[in-house]
Amino acid sequence: MKPRLLILLNSGISIHSFMPVGIFGASLDPDEREDYIYRKRKWVKKGGKGFEEPYDGVIDALSHRNFNAIYLGEIPIESWLLPRPCYEDMPLLTLENFVVFIDADGCLEYAKVIENFVSKLDEDIVPIMIGVDHSLSGGAFKALKTRYPDTSLIVLDSHFDVISSPTRCGINQYDLENNPESVFNPWDPYIWFRSGNYTNESFLKFALDHGWLEPSELLVIGARDNPPLDTNVEDHRVKQFIEEYYSPVRSGSGLILGKKLDSGNMRDVVNRIKESRSDHVYISIDIDIGSGNILSSRFKPNSGFSERNLILLIKTMRKWLEKQGTKVCGMDIMEMDTYEANASIHGRENKTYDLCASMIELLI
Repeated sequence: MKPRLLILLNSGISIHSFMPVGIFGASLDPDEREDYIYRKRKWVKKGGKGFEEPYDGVIDALSHRNFNAIYLGEIPIESWLLPRPCYEDMPLLTLENFVVFIDADGCLEYAKVIENFVSKLDEDIVPIMIGVDHSLSGGAFKALKTRYPDTSLIVLDSHFDVISSPTRCGINQYDLENNPESVFNPWDPYIWFRSGNYTNESFLKFALDHGWLEPSELLVIGARDNPPLDTNVEDHRVKQFIEEYYSPVRSGSGLILGKKLDSGNMRDVVNRIKESRSDHVYISIDIDIGSGNILSSRFKPNSGFSERNLILLIKTMRKWLEKQGTKVCGMDIMEMDTYEANASIHGRENKTYDLCASMIELLI
């Protein structure tokens, strides 16, 4: 950890006022998209200045609020895997290297680092992770699930992260073959024969498959990537994608689609929380839940919640978790695009870090 420890004490009251909150950063960013890698290389060549890491941005926003926290610094990560690499990392910033890292389950190894870190925190501390790659959330959750076996998991995400790399490749290949406007390149070797089992797209599937949580303990809110169930397509790749996507739901996981909440009606959220019998819950937020409207994420869906509906969702969750007597034992906010967060783009000020601070205040 970086040798930085800052303790803020004030008279603020929260549902965890009797338990200190510990905030730490984890900026793993192994994004393999060519345009994203190009942006990193371009930034390094220009001198590497001009934005904050997510951890720094969020704690700066929290420092202006009446919030109790222990700031624990950042988890050490190889510099070439950070959002802003060093100039010396330029030879490593290649598509091939990121693919090798992902397919060798490098994300899983870093998730284990997170698990080890969280497991060693004092049991009185409620950990909050601020970072980039969503796969790291699995490590924090697993550590707290070991500590509190009755812990359930609520994920706010525009994607349902239960798709394995081979299945993702298969659906990309199908799109390439059948969609004249496909964004995929037929000569791209990296949409074939991928083997990574633990990524930001599959960490929930991995957790379910390996018994980290039971299907009934998982609730995903806000997904917008759901395939149609009534498709007539017979291609085995499409069938496999649909099977992986809906298998957890058939086994008892909760899935509330984003479009069902866009009207501001949170009845489905209330009903699902009321069904839960867990004494503890871990909350994981992929910032793309509001992407396209108010928040800057690495992977940008076509739409996300408005600021009004996002805050309404957070307040609804807190209200009904309190009524159920369910304690938030930890949380994270992940997938921030550090190049855009809090920047002024086309004359519009981005308030990603400030909204992250608001969500933390409302939930903890």
